[in-house]
Amino acid sequence: MKRNRGLGVRAKTVLGEEISEFVIRESADGNETLSLLHVDDLIQVVTSKRDQLGNINIEKHMMTKNIETFSHYRYDWLDTTKFVWWATLTLGIICLIIGAISGWGINLGAILFTFGLLFTLLQAADPEYIVFETTSGSHRFLVYRIMSNLELTNMSMDLIDEAMQDYLQSGKLDATALDIEAQRIESQKVMMPSSYLPTPVTTTPLTPPPTAAPTTPPPTDPPTDTPTAAPSGPPPMLPPTAAPSGPPPMLPPTAAPSGPPPMLPPTAAPSTPVSDFSEIPAPPPVDFSDIPAPPEINELEAVSEEDKNELLDVLK
Repeated sequence: MKRNRGLGVRAKTVLGEEISEFVIRESADGNETLSLLHVDDLIQVVTSKRDQLGNINIEKHMMTKNIETFSHYRYDWLDTTKFVWWATLTLGIICLIIGAISGWGINLGAILFTFGLLFTLLQAADPEYIVFETTSGSHRFLVYRIMSNLELTNMSMDLIDEAMQDYLQSGKLDATALDIEAQRIESQKVMMPSSYLPTPVTTTPLTPPPTAAPTTPPPTDPPTDTPTAAPSGPPPMLPPTAAPSGPPPMLPPTAAPSGPPPMLPPTAAPSTPVSDFSEIPAPPPVDFSDIPAPPEINELEAVSEEDKNELLDVLK
């Protein structure tokens, strides 16, 4: 049930702000209020309802000039003995289940269930009973807290005895204390959602510490790593390129080297027509018949110097 911001509906917004209005019960959404009014020496009990368009309708339950007696009945014993009603309701459900199975105890279960359910609902509603005695009769109102603005209804039930006592003594209905509490409760409801929001944490960006200016300029080219190991395989083959169609470009002249000129790699001999050597006569055969046979040596002997010279002469 969504509640609009601000106070709930009030009868004095229609009848006039100068009247005194004591709120007895306000609904949870604030669109329905049971109030006690003091207008022109008349006491009225009215219900104010606000529709979706914002129109306010007032329904009057009591109108009298004098209130002779006021009675207020509280049912606090419903809260103090709530565990009894809960236990009675649970026992009634158990008896109903047993009676449905075995056929015994179903009447007892129905009685316990009805009794426990009735008082459990009364305890959840948390009612209070107020009676206005006038010359024309008694006007009774049952005020229940379920589906109501719980804080405001509790505050109203706490302050209504003192407000009616002042009225019976002075003839004026003072609702100032309740109006102040209603404003406080509403302000707490408005501030409560924002109080649970996390507080944003502002962080200051860290700035790096200043560094000294470099004395030497940084290298323009990135250093290349020197290979430390020989390649494991043959170098990759480069794709063949087309031969240049024109002559090779000329190199710019350079200073003459101080040493000998570099040797050019040998080039293939120019292709010339093969000469015909068929006219050259063949050389005469060589006769080796006059060469004496080498001496037959059976044992290795020491040869004298004279024999060496003689042998050389023969060989010559």
